[in-house]
Amino acid sequence: MTIRNRLLIQLVVGAALMTMLLVVAIVVDRSSQQYSRLSASVLKDMFEIESMAYNVSQFERVKDLQYIESFNSNRDRVEKTLTKLSDDVTSDAIRQQLQVTQQAVSDYVNIVNQLVELRQQIGLTPKTGLYGALRSAVHEVETLLYAQNSYQLIAQMLQLRRAEKDFMLRYDIKYLGKFNKGVETLNASIGDSGLPSSTQDQLRNLLTTYSQRFTTLVEAEERIGLTPNAALRGQLQQTQSEALTKIAELNELIADTSAEVRSQYLTFAAVVVILLTIALTALALWTSRSITSKVNALQRYMQEVISSKDLTLRADANGKDELAMISAGINQLLAMFQELAEQVSKSSAILDDAVGRLSTQASSTHDGAIRQLEETEHVATATTQMGQTQGEIARNTESAVTHVDSTYAEAERGTTEVDNSISHISALSEKLNQTTAQVQELAEQGNTIGSMLDVIRGIAEQTNLLALNAAIEAARAGELGRGFSVVADEVRSLANRTQESTEEIAAIIKNLQDSTGTIAEMMGECKQSGEVSAELASGVGDALHSILQSMSGIVDMNTQIATATEQQSLVSAEVTRNIQRIRDIAESTSTESEQSVAVAQEVNEQSENLRQQVSQFKVN
Repeated sequence: MTIRNRLLIQLVVGAALMTMLLVVAIVVDRSSQQYSRLSASVLKDMFEIESMAYNVSQFERVKDLQYIESFNSNRDRVEKTLTKLSDDVTSDAIRQQLQVTQQAVSDYVNIVNQLVELRQQIGLTPKTGLYGALRSAVHEVETLLYAQNSYQLIAQMLQLRRAEKDFMLRYDIKYLGKFNKGVETLNASIGDSGLPSSTQDQLRNLLTTYSQRFTTLVEAEERIGLTPNAALRGQLQQTQSEALTKIAELNELIADTSAEVRSQYLTFAAVVVILLTIALTALALWTSRSITSKVNALQRYMQEVISSKDLTLRADANGKDELAMISAGINQLLAMFQELAEQVSKSSAILDDAVGRLSTQASSTHDGAIRQLEETEHVATATTQMGQTQGEIARNTESAVTHVDSTYAEAERGTTEVDNSISHISALSEKLNQTTAQVQELAEQGNTIGSMLDVIRGIAEQTNLLALNAAIEAARAGELGRGFSVVADEVRSLANRTQESTEEIAAIIKNLQDSTGTIAEMMGECKQSGEVSAELASGVGDALHSILQSMSGIVDMNTQIATATEQQSLVSAEVTRNIQRIRDIAESTSTESEQSVAVAQEVNEQSENLRQQVSQFKVN
């Protein structure tokens, strides 16, 4: 059997052990939960029975049937729970205890039903049942007595009522004896009352009915129980206590059964765990012993191979487990090592001869590489000097091209400025033409203003004459024309000031017309000068354009020269780089040939070392 299968068996046994423990834990947990639910249901029933007892006590206190309805609801829940528990449990002892508990609850319910029935017969209110009939009978007797105005009989009747009330309050049977004696006394008093015989007979009949009904009520109360431990009341307490006791015993039985079942499962689990643990331990010891013995044998074999360095030794590969396969693999590996050692021994001799030839060729290659390196150094030096000369030529050519480009740019800028000057002069001439026209228009408007001033001057003279005439008329009018004379003086004064202002304006306009004429003449001269300047600037622009064309040709030629020089410089640089690479290759070849000589020597040494190492092993 293989080690893998043995370990798988151990794994299966261990898994079975864990599974068994898990199953037992699950079963114990479910059992505990089931019994916990049973216990909770039983405790709930115990509470329901206590609620039933409370409802019965409240019914006895207030005689209200709603408490009996609550009692019936409690009863239904208890019976339903007990029935469900009987269906769920599997323990015969618990099922038997459930039956006993159900019977105790049923007995308790029957006693309560009898009590309710008797209470309803007696009367839940003063107007119902025996109590209502008793009140009706006593009211008839009292009514008849009050009608006869027989106060002595009424007093005796009140004594009967007192005995009745004492019984109702204390539930003592001695008050029934007092009541009967009172009835006898009242009957005798009726005979001595002197009332008509028909009235006496009627009173005796009513009193008899009252007495019978009270006796019936007392008998009913006796069946219920005049003391807490008598009749139905005693049975009620007994059955109630019995039901609670059986419920408590059921709960205790469930707890004991749960503990017992749990103990049984745990005992079973402990036995299974012990058995599986023993089996697992035995299997592990068996597997460990079989593995250890073969591992020790393999270890001794490896130590023998290491100490003797005998590659012909072979391990024991008998068996079908993994250690046997490992031994077979080691045997195959040693066989390959043996074959490899033989081949290495043969190849070492061949390698010695090849290394000798390689060393000779490497020395020759090293000498040729050194000579090639020296020649390459000379060529590289000459090429570098030629490249430097060509670089100087290229730099001078580039400098000339730069200066020509700068001059060409300045000439272009001058041409542009001349063109701008021509444009500005032309624009200035046009502006002068427009200004001349505006000056002429200004002169014409001055003439117009002069003619208007003549009109204003005439108006002022006419106003002055009118003011003078008004003053003359005012003087003729005497005292009445004094105010008009003042107005005429003011008008004449205004006319004089208007005439003076008109003269001043006329003088200003005359000066303005003279200045306008002078400006018009100067504008004409400036226009002529501008036209001449425009013609001269146009000539300068043409000359600059010719210079630019010539310089453009020079720039093109310099550019071609610079391009050719740059290309020649690039070619020279490329030649220099190629020669430098050749030099580097020659130097690398020299270095590598020198390394080849060293490697050949090292290979020779390693070959000798390998031959010595292989010779230590026994291969045949």
